[in-house]
Amino acid sequence: MSLMNRSHNFRLVRNIPAQRLPENRFGITLVWLENISCSSCDDNQIRLHSFSNRCFIVYYSNISKCIKYLKRVRSREYVIAIIVSYPMESTQRIIHRLQQLGVIQTIFVVYSVSDPDNHLSLIADNFHVFQNHELMFELLEKRIQEVEEQNLNGGLFTTFYRKEKSLKDVREDLAIFAWTHVFKVLLMSMPRDSLEAKRQMLSECRAYYRNDAVRLAQINEFERKYQSKDAIWWYTKPGFLFYLVNKALRSQDIWVLYKFRYFIIDLCCRLEEVSSSQSFSSIRLYRGAKLNRDELKHLQVGCLVSTNGFFSCSSDRNVAEMFIGTDLVTDRSSSRDRDACQQFVLFIIDVDRRTSTNIVVADVSHESELPDENEMIFNFGSTFIINEICFDNDKCIWLIQMSSSSDNARINDEQEKYTRERLQHINPTIMFGHALADTDSDFSQSMSYFHRLLRILPIDHMERPNIYYYLGRIYRFIEKFEESLNCFRCARLLVRRLLPERMFDYCRILGGLGTIYSHLEDSERALKLLTQALMLQKKSLPKNHTEIPFHLNRLGHAYFKVKQYDLALSILDSAENFFQTKMPIAHQGYAHTLHTMGLVYRALSDDKKAVIYFQEALRIRYASLVQVNSQITRPDNDICARAKWAQNATTVAGGHGQGSELNQLNFPYGFFLDDNQTIYVADSANHRVIKWERGVSKGQLIAGGKGTGDREDQLYNPSDVVVDKDGTMYISDYKNRRVQRWSPNAQSGQTIIGDISAFGIVKDDQGSLYVSDFRKGEVRKWRMGETVGQVIISDLSQPSLMFVDRNRSVFVTETGSSIVTKVDDKSTRMEIAAGALYGDGDDELASPMGVIVDQLGTVYVADSENNRIMRWPRGAKSGSLIAGGHEQGSQSDQLNYPTDLSFDLDGNLYVMDNRNHRVQKFAIDKITAQGCGPNEIQVNCASLQSCQPTCEKPQGMLCPRVCAINSCVCKDGFVRDDENNLQCIEQTQCHTRNVTEAPICGENEVYSNCTNPCQPSCEEPNREPCETLRCSEGCVCSKDYLRATNDTTSPCIICTN
Repeated sequence: MSLMNRSHNFRLVRNIPAQRLPENRFGITLVWLENISCSSCDDNQIRLHSFSNRCFIVYYSNISKCIKYLKRVRSREYVIAIIVSYPMESTQRIIHRLQQLGVIQTIFVVYSVSDPDNHLSLIADNFHVFQNHELMFELLEKRIQEVEEQNLNGGLFTTFYRKEKSLKDVREDLAIFAWTHVFKVLLMSMPRDSLEAKRQMLSECRAYYRNDAVRLAQINEFERKYQSKDAIWWYTKPGFLFYLVNKALRSQDIWVLYKFRYFIIDLCCRLEEVSSSQSFSSIRLYRGAKLNRDELKHLQVGCLVSTNGFFSCSSDRNVAEMFIGTDLVTDRSSSRDRDACQQFVLFIIDVDRRTSTNIVVADVSHESELPDENEMIFNFGSTFIINEICFDNDKCIWLIQMSSSSDNARINDEQEKYTRERLQHINPTIMFGHALADTDSDFSQSMSYFHRLLRILPIDHMERPNIYYYLGRIYRFIEKFEESLNCFRCARLLVRRLLPERMFDYCRILGGLGTIYSHLEDSERALKLLTQALMLQKKSLPKNHTEIPFHLNRLGHAYFKVKQYDLALSILDSAENFFQTKMPIAHQGYAHTLHTMGLVYRALSDDKKAVIYFQEALRIRYASLVQVNSQITRPDNDICARAKWAQNATTVAGGHGQGSELNQLNFPYGFFLDDNQTIYVADSANHRVIKWERGVSKGQLIAGGKGTGDREDQLYNPSDVVVDKDGTMYISDYKNRRVQRWSPNAQSGQTIIGDISAFGIVKDDQGSLYVSDFRKGEVRKWRMGETVGQVIISDLSQPSLMFVDRNRSVFVTETGSSIVTKVDDKSTRMEIAAGALYGDGDDELASPMGVIVDQLGTVYVADSENNRIMRWPRGAKSGSLIAGGHEQGSQSDQLNYPTDLSFDLDGNLYVMDNRNHRVQKFAIDKITAQGCGPNEIQVNCASLQSCQPTCEKPQGMLCPRVCAINSCVCKDGFVRDDENNLQCIEQTQCHTRNVTEAPICGENEVYSNCTNPCQPSCEEPNREPCETLRCSEGCVCSKDYLRATNDTTSPCIICTN
């Protein structure tokens, strides 16, 4: 009998599939993996269950199911794996597999042999071995306490790095903190005394502490006694609120934040009231904290930081040091190592309210449950700049001196003004989700938020039309146009009953419908709806209303689609003027105006103006978004699966024989190609890096070139190079066993990674650096600020060059075993090209080196010893030749040991021809690059093929819409085939292939995976879809047929009327 059967109160679950597990509300996860043939006694299981009020516990005896669960673990969880009663050999294999996942911080092994450490100590350095359960549980209790302390202090700040940026640049980019302020404004605009808000928060608290009788009693007391004026007292009272409120604020989970709005609003208001009543102008405060080493490394001098929660400090330094455990006798912390995982930090904060007029900090000692702590609290989102960081060797603590900052005041003021204007017409609860999509571009969370509102709000709630409207916008952003159309129709249907009072909402909905029809190429209907909306707006809204420029954007884009360019420019000029004079200049709507104007000028063949508008639109989007996200068109390659390249190449670098002159190369290996087609070459045997700009006859020396040696201005057989947007280079200095960073125009480099046979080097979109170690056979990853890299894949055979895609999956060539290996961000490893056979067949490679992957998942490989470039479509068992392959030689159609490759923005192929000492460019065949295949049509704007609807994902993926190139999409009724190189097939073929028991449809019916209970019929041919967004499988009428009646079970016929 399982533990779940013995006690219904136990939270232990055994071998339950990951998708069926209850929601994990904890920051610590215990994974109990036990050999079923040696199951623990009930006492051990009961002891484990005693942690269930502090940890999420899963119980497995099936290793495969355990691995599947761990692959779904969120990165912010702290995972402790406990392996019980497995034989030594099995334990070794399990530990190795767990380490490959990269999500487990601690491993405990309970293994009853005489001397287990001798067998297991070499496997890993992050686990402990025990011969009995009692010792294990003692250390487990200690470890959980340590993690709870880290969780309490972890995630204190959002950071922004000012290094190498002028003050002006920083202020333009300060919108990284804008979402916090917008969120605060929206919270403060919500009703303060909502019983429903209180119920939602307490339900979440009770769910979290459902096994903790003491905390549940405190929650019950809060429910009976709480009043808004006592918010500070309840927050400072030891108990459930302090931890859960700050956990919610740091989680960045919009729904959790929404649930805690009841108390967060009260505490914000009370802190502002107390702060405004206190007259001090400047003060020095202190906070003691225990931080994870990695988080500490993110805090640098000159760094701008914003608090992720309410930030408690003390005016008494002794109190702050007490919180980091400074010994009263020795006056030292318990730390003896400045490189230990846990570091002790004393923040010294100087506040000057004369210069930082917007900062909210309140002396709460008179309202605190613990007045002797002299506590002062900063409101969440407070901003500081780090002035000094040093380590106190006497006390063994870090001292971080910060001062209050007003750098983000201008952006906050602009955002607050704009938000409050919008709140005149939009309910703050609705705008809460809207702001997440527009400010943070987190469409997934925003969509989830609105769907949950639909489920919990009454069917006749006044805000349901707006919920459908915003869902329609989100579906449009992610290119699910049919879902978007259904949402806008539902919104229009509901709001019609509320006219004329809801004319503002009605106009927006008409605009949304018009935009969708424009995307669906129904220009006549689009212009009709958009024009109608504009007329109604002019009658019902003031001239300076903030909704006007957005509608002008929609109308201007619609006229662009029908090629009425002069009219489109006239309308867009009006929108641009409005944004410049009456709105925050960095608003996303302004970027949309400029982007559409760029499209118009490009259509008018005025490329110079088009580029100016595109660049300005991109600058605004980068400046105003919290992260580079899907609203920004990324210049990634989406090479057509049928593309071909010229067989004769042109030489674009080198090609003048082997040598050391600036027009020569000497056994070059890796290279980097930027957006301007500038080539940076790791000129290995010349011990230098050469920069070749487009069209020049010789290169420019930018690093090394001073002979072999290990000085900072020398290189020794560099093998690869990657370059940041600002021109900073990262070089694999192979023979010197190091990675160097060279700033633009620098005369020497700086060693940032040592003791590594660095061969390949790449960076991802988050700034993390990946380096392949040729001799150790592994790839390591360094996140920004880290000094110790994480092994993400090992046991490789001579790993060479690499590529990292937008999902942060790493592709690495194994020269020793002639394969290409992929490891994704969940540490899942797979071989994706060749079958570990050295050879020259279509399914073989010979010592490959360079690799690159396009957005379709097609892998391109420099097959070095076969003197060719191969293309391997996603999932294919064999590849095809695209360049070279004409035996080794130096003719324009030949290659001699190609080592690296890349594509420019037009899809032209560049190849490093190592033994010919040159870089070759193979021009793409524009006909094959743009031609559409069977069952495809060509459109001007579409998402990348890898994001379009497929058999496995019929609704497509959350991806940007690209309007800068022609693209191909499947015809109506067709989707891309995941198993056949994304070819377009009928959607019904997906169903019959993937579903074993397909529903049998009647005459004149076809299967659909998303039906609506309100289908068009002969009685009502133009019947609107029902107010529902829930998809269900079923049968619908074939084309040209309708239901005989409104009953969905009636036959499909051709209507006679």
